[in-house]
Amino acid sequence: MGCPFVSSSISGGVLDRAIEAEDSKHGDFSRLEHVEGYMKLSAKTKAYFATAVSLRDADFYVKVDDDVHVNMGSRR
Repeated sequence: MGCPFVSSSISGGVLDRAIEAEDSKHGDFSRLEHVEGYMKLSAKTKAYFATAVSLRDADFYVKVDDDVHVNMGSRR
């Protein structure tokens, strides 16, 4: 089971460099172009699912934020 990641575009900074390093190593990141902000969460979610479906055929898609932990060991 592959787990590609879709992330917001972040301009510079330590996190952006870490994501670029991860993507260079594993090729598992795609970047969304959208305006970040609390009032834009619905648009961000729509953009994520539209992007995920266009990139990969999967049985399930999961959207999580940076404050969510997904226990991959418990999946069935």
